Amino acid sequence: MDESILVTGGSGFIGLNLVENLLGQGLRVVLHAQDAPPAAALADFADLPGELVCATGDVCDTAALAALARAHNARRVVYGAAITAGPQRERQIAARILAVNAVAAIALYQELAGRDLARFVYLSSVAVYGAAGYGDRPTDEATEPLPDSLYAISKATVERSLARLSDGDAVCLRLGPAFGPWERDTGLRDTLSPPYALLAHAMRGQICLLPRPGLRDWSYAPDLAAAIAACALADRRLELLYNVAAGHQQTLFEFAAALAPHFPGFGARVAAADETPTLDLYAPRDRAMLDTARLARDVGFRSRHVGVGAIDAWRHWLARHPDFAPK
Repeated sequence: MDESILVTGGSGFIGLNLVENLLGQGLRVVLHAQDAPPAAALADFADLPGELVCATGDVCDTAALAALARAHNARRVVYGAAITAGPQRERQIAARILAVNAVAAIALYQELAGRDLARFVYLSSVAVYGAAGYGDRPTDEATEPLPDSLYAISKATVERSLARLSDGDAVCLRLGPAFGPWERDTGLRDTLSPPYALLAHAMRGQICLLPRPGLRDWSYAPDLAAAIAACALADRRLELLYNVAAGHQQTLFEFAAALAPHFPGFGARVAAADETPTLDLYAPRDRAMLDTARLARDVGFRSRHVGVGAIDAWRHWLARHPDFAPK
């Protein structure tokens, strides 16, 4: 039987970008998710050279998920299933968040490890750095995480667990702040990206009031997907941890300037002291840029879409997929 690559959380934002990348390389992909992929994604994927198998189910059902992997000879696994919860949801379903984000990932790894598993890629997050990521210098993988949310704690838990359990077949990718194709409200992410919120203002022809300029290494989702794919498919031994991000910083003002010519009435400015911002940056201040030198060294990754180029690519993608434009 031909080998496959299993992607959990494959119907989500990053998951769909990753599946699209892998299918574009002509690979056989088993997409597992709580819900089926959107029809628009399936239509696009049908034109790609790879083969897609879709399965729905609970990622916490380890026996069923492992059986799915074995049935399709999935020797490479990308664990992308996650609940990205805000403070309110943390208090409501803490156990479920930890189960999906951490316990199920560790259980699946242990079930498959040692049985011809070539690579297990866990999608972690820049959020694991917490307060340690607010320095003036780029944050590298040696920086000690200070996770300050259940989401970040769950990601850090898997990282530490795989550091203890893995024999070189596991990789944890700390993804930077993402935006771009296939982003939508799935009910599992309480923190849709600030660029997505900015675009919503643009499409309504509104002035967006920012809490601050929003200087971040905003990363175009297809580029992150390319990095994930490169790590999942690499045959050489890799490090356990990699930062994955654009490698370039820009403010939301720069995004706004790129969007403004196409959306009359739209603009962005920092809210005055007596005004309430209309866009949430989800943090008290901007994190430092992620140092991606290790990723570039080991898999040769460089972002293809940076700055205005990423915004233009996203805008053209949305012209073909208007149902995914923010309302």
